Amino acid sequence: MHLSMKVISLLAGVIAVIAPAGMAHAQTWLPSRGEGTVSVLFSNTMSQDHYLPDQRYDFGQINANTLLFDLTYGLTDRLTVTVGMPVVASRYLGSAPHRPVTLDDGAWHVTGQDVRFGVRYNALDGPMVVTTFAGTSVPSTDYEYYAHAAPGRQLAEAVVGLSAGHLFAEQGIVLQGSYGFTFSESELDIPRRFSLLSLETAYFVTPALRLMAITSSRLGHTGIQLTPTSGRDLPPEVFLHHDQISRESYLNVGGGAAFSLSDSIDLFGGFTTTVWGRNTHAVNRGLSLGMAWGFGRAGAPAATVAARRESALIKCLCQKAS
Repeated sequence: MHLSMKVISLLAGVIAVIAPAGMAHAQTWLPSRGEGTVSVLFSNTMSQDHYLPDQRYDFGQINANTLLFDLTYGLTDRLTVTVGMPVVASRYLGSAPHRPVTLDDGAWHVTGQDVRFGVRYNALDGPMVVTTFAGTSVPSTDYEYYAHAAPGRQLAEAVVGLSAGHLFAEQGIVLQGSYGFTFSESELDIPRRFSLLSLETAYFVTPALRLMAITSSRLGHTGIQLTPTSGRDLPPEVFLHHDQISRESYLNVGGGAAFSLSDSIDLFGGFTTTVWGRNTHAVNRGLSLGMAWGFGRAGAPAATVAARRESALIKCLCQKAS
C-alpha cells in the first residue's frame, strides 16, 4: 500500500471534521452534544456463488464471521464523529483455491480489517432530516487480499455523501436513504470509484419494537470485467489484483427487527441476501446480531412516543448491517 494514499485518506478525515460531514452507512439522526453510542455488531455471511460477470457460478463456499466495534459521539448538536474497527474470521471450502494457497486452506483465519473514521453533519433538522457525511477507512494490518477468504481489499478508501430521513411519528413509520461516492487508492494504475446506496423503511409495532426492510447496493464506475476464465486469460500480475480492480456491483435486500430494552440499550437482528451482482461474490446468506448502548443522556427518559422513537433511531444498527 502506498504511504501517500494513507496520508491523503487520513488528511481527508481531518478535513471532514472541519467541514460538514459523517459516515457512509451511518444513520440520518444524530445524538446531541455530549451524547454517544457504543455498539457491537456480529455478522455471519456465507457466499457460495460468484458473479462472472453477471452469471452465477459455484466456485466453493466462503464463510465469514465479522465483529464490528463502533463508537459514535456528538461533538455538537449537529456534528458527530464515529470510529469503528471490524475483526474478521474467514475460511474457504472448495476445489478452486487461489494459488499459492494461503488463506484458502480450509482453516479459519482471524485478522483485524480496516480502521474506519467518519463524521456526520446535520444540514437540515425538521420533518425531513438531512445529514451530510464523509469518512475514511485504512487497513489496520498487512492482511492478505489475494484469496477467496480474504478479509478485505487492502485498500485505503474515502467516501462523501448525503442521507435523508423522515419519521412519521403518529403512524410509527420511518423512511431513510443514503448515497455515498467512494474512491480509493489504485492498483496497476486502475482507479477505483463506486457509488453506495441504501434505503430503509421501518414500522414501530410498539414504541420499543420496530420491524424494517432494507436494501443496499453498490454501483461500480471503474475497473475490469471478470469471467469464469479470468484466471487463465488475465496476465498473472493482473489476476493477482483482480479483487482490487474489478468493476464490482450488487443489490442486497433484507429485513430485521430492533427492540429497545431500555432508554439506553437496543438489540438488533437482521437477514440479508444478494439478488443481483456483477464481478462480485454473492451473499447467499447474511445474518446479523447487535447491541447498542447510548450514553451521556441527561435527565429523565424521553417523555413522548415521538421522542422515544427518535432516540431509538439514533442507536440504530440496521444500516451498518446492510
